[in-house]
Amino acid sequence: MPAATADVPVVQIHSISELDKAKSSSRLLFVDFYATWCGPCKQIAPYYEQFATQYSSPIITFAKINVNRAFELSDHCLITAMPTSLIFKDGEEVERWTGTTTPATLEAKIQSWKQRITPVTRAAHLNNPRSSRVRLST
Repeated sequence: MPAATADVPVVQIHSISELDKAKSSSRLLFVDFYATWCGPCKQIAPYYEQFATQYSSPIITFAKINVNRAFELSDHCLITAMPTSLIFKDGEEVERWTGTTTPATLEAKIQSWKQRITPVTRAAHLNNPRSSRVRLST
């Protein structure tokens, strides 16, 4: 699988084996299926890359798949329209959406899933007013 670099945080995936490797090597994998002729794909692309730069980490990966070059992979993932985005958590698909999305909606999805895999520290838990734990006064 081609690795993301500091300059290009988005991994280009071309095969089922590359997708499987990305799913197994990342706690959270965001995948954007796109086509070069797709207007909505072109609109969201710069935001996807911006968020990839902002949120990529050793456990969060962003990938793109060009459906014109990866027919077998598109069929394997049951892609019928562009853009289609998939989210994998611990190798399992947990969310999918098709069609235009706003940058704010995309970022909200990224933040929401990131929070689900980020461990809560004891200090954060104790300072959370919604915590079910009883806090003792000192």
